[in-house]
Amino acid sequence: MNRQPNRSSSATGDNGLADGKCQEFYRATGAAAFGLALRVLHRRGLAEDVVREGYRRSRALIMSAPPSAPEAPPNPSPPDSAPDLQTPWGRAEFGFRTTWKVPMPPDGGQPGLPFLPVARRDYAYGPPPRPEPPAPARHSHALLAQVHRVAIEQLRADRNDRNDLPWFSASARLGFADPLDPHLEVFVLAYYGGRTYRGISRETGMAVPTVTRLLGESIDRLAEQRAVPNFAPRHRWRPPRSVLALADAYALDAVAELERHHIQAKLATIAAQSGDEFDARVTAVHDLLARLAKSDERPPPRHLEARILADFNGAASRRGYWAATRPPWLRRPGDV
Repeated sequence: MNRQPNRSSSATGDNGLADGKCQEFYRATGAAAFGLALRVLHRRGLAEDVVREGYRRSRALIMSAPPSAPEAPPNPSPPDSAPDLQTPWGRAEFGFRTTWKVPMPPDGGQPGLPFLPVARRDYAYGPPPRPEPPAPARHSHALLAQVHRVAIEQLRADRNDRNDLPWFSASARLGFADPLDPHLEVFVLAYYGGRTYRGISRETGMAVPTVTRLLGESIDRLAEQRAVPNFAPRHRWRPPRSVLALADAYALDAVAELERHHIQAKLATIAAQSGDEFDARVTAVHDLLARLAKSDERPPPRHLEARILADFNGAASRRGYWAATRPPWLRRPGDV
């Protein structure tokens, strides 16, 4: 007769532990998640729903391991290792750090003017290596990537429903001077439209290599508009005139997912090391996205915390509740 009360009290204790962990995680990341969704969508109601879905998908990460779990030793890449610049987002993620190496005089004194003309430039790829972030930071980065992805899919769904206003209002704040610039057209089709490289080529009449080049240049241009701590710029940063709706990391994350969709078949046949390198680059993109999202923090509505905790416990609320299955409009890039 005592088994049922024990089982009930055990379940209550587990739920209390889960609620406490989820509540702590939400209070640490809620402002950044809501600010990111609001920056992309510019509609508070949709931003709330997107944040709720992002937390629902990240529940397994939140509950997976305690923050005090032992971490694997960091394995940073050497500072002078060249990144894979064959992908547009790979070129935008890494910049060049230029240093001047001046030869020392034979007598060991200070270098004088006669030695300066023979100084040579030494190129190193940045940003400098950093140790792997702890588990809570990785979980928050994964959450922000989920929120960002769902928000962009919502914009794409609005466009598919022939609601052009959110699509064009967001693209107007990207920072391109000419609205007819082909860089803007290619970027908007890839980012908001979810088009593949070949899809953009068919729609615009451009060759696929041209589409790839324009997309890479457009991401480089966006990356120049926002200063990122510990990021080595290739050019002098120019502060934006207004807060941009999107920045380089937002673009990088979407394009990274787009490229992952394209090479999924190849990932099954290539060496495991290549797949790990690709995952490492995507992780670096999410890290940059999280650092940029810090400047977008907005206090979420008070009722949002209660709704997210209710979602964690499986309680369905009438407004904005997401079913356990994927919504019909939430498609991966390239799905028909």
